[in-house]
Amino acid sequence: MINYYIVLEIPNFSNETVIKKAYRTMSKKYHPDVNSDPFASAYFQKINEAYNFLMDDNKRMLLHQFLTYQQPNQPKTNTHQPQYQQKTEPETVNLKPNIEVFYCDRKSFSLNDYISVHWQVSNCKSVKINVFGDVLLQGSQYYQVTKFVNELKIELEVLGFDDKIYTSTIVLPYFNEIPARKAYHQMVSNDPKTKEIHFRSERIFHSHSRISRLTFVNRIIVLTVLLLLSFIGFMHADFPHFYFIIVCALIAGMWVQFVKRYHDLIPINKTNYSSIFGVAKDLFFTDSVKTINKFGMYPEQEQLSFFRWVKSYFVKFNKERTIIEKASVLFFGLVMLCYSYQSIRNYNEFEIYLTNNRVDVNRVQSKSSSYDVYQLQFDNSIWIDVTQNEYYAVVEKQFDSFLIGVTNDNEIKYVKAINAEKKSSQKLGTGLMSNANPLILILALMFLGQIYVLTQFKQADEKFYGSIYLGFTIFVYIVILVGYLM
Repeated sequence: MINYYIVLEIPNFSNETVIKKAYRTMSKKYHPDVNSDPFASAYFQKINEAYNFLMDDNKRMLLHQFLTYQQPNQPKTNTHQPQYQQKTEPETVNLKPNIEVFYCDRKSFSLNDYISVHWQVSNCKSVKINVFGDVLLQGSQYYQVTKFVNELKIELEVLGFDDKIYTSTIVLPYFNEIPARKAYHQMVSNDPKTKEIHFRSERIFHSHSRISRLTFVNRIIVLTVLLLLSFIGFMHADFPHFYFIIVCALIAGMWVQFVKRYHDLIPINKTNYSSIFGVAKDLFFTDSVKTINKFGMYPEQEQLSFFRWVKSYFVKFNKERTIIEKASVLFFGLVMLCYSYQSIRNYNEFEIYLTNNRVDVNRVQSKSSSYDVYQLQFDNSIWIDVTQNEYYAVVEKQFDSFLIGVTNDNEIKYVKAINAEKKSSQKLGTGLMSNANPLILILALMFLGQIYVLTQFKQADEKFYGSIYLGFTIFVYIVILVGYLM
């Protein structure tokens, strides 16, 4: 006999109020118009059948009698007159077990999912479920998947009164629409220390994940070229602080690429390399290991050579980037072009003489916080701010003479300090191009933030905040350009 209380997921002997409430809840949950699961339609009919049965007083009374009979009873024996009592053998039960309910609430599973298993069996000695062990004849229980498997089998094993074993099996396939997620589940089952971040999308300035050999080579070439240009700028520009920050950022970017490439070769690099040459050889010439490891999936293999790769990147940038992203790059390029031109251009130059120097101590709010401002005076009227190194180089007379560069409108652009003996010179910039101006450092950091936004912000909410930041950088660049042109 079917225990319809289990079908409605309520306790045995529940009253009509509980039955009606459970019916409303279950019918909404498994109605075919709401639940697209093929199992839902059949179970919805079972729910209606259970409701109609339990709302019939006579049928419900019969079920109560059945449930009461199913409860274990103490055997009764009569030992008063055993000499007159006829010994009888118990009647052999040949009925097969009746598996009335056996199902779970899922069609597939993923790691760490909870699966609700329901069962109801009658006419049997015992019931066992492989994931739970011995269980009652009826019930429901949750099972959590804690280890990766491609297929999960939940087997119901019933021992009948004929001492035969009857089984019923539910087979659930593993499913995850994201291949990287499946790979992570597979690895974390074998190595609990595996970090999920390595199985996310690879980003150029993040050290997680893996990159292929050709991707690594192309990126290193680009970063090396930019590093050389920045180093030349650092050596010769009037504002080396800017290039110093860029050089540091590029070196860090190269290191990140080396780390990700090392991750890609993790089964290979377990051997001890005898020299740096051996490491470099593998990094630049060994293909990816075609398997997943704790640092991520087998990376997408770049097929383009360097120049075709650069061309495809610019085509992709022009096609996929928004107007504000393109504008931010354009305006930064204009700012660098203008001030790079200014740094190498010679204006009308006139000889001037150092007449004074001083160091001012500026206090910031509290008396305990202060910073020094280094200044040089020329021709008793022209004061310019310089860095500490520039200040002491001039004061210690490392330069023989000075020239001032001015525009046709008599705007001071720089002071050129000359060492005749060494045949060298150094420009002491003014305004934004002054090394003593902290704005040049802020500009460098702002540019790095701009690069980070362009390369790392991929999601819709990230792009929204990224657009706000890029809009701010465009505004700053426009202000700088207007000041330069005026």
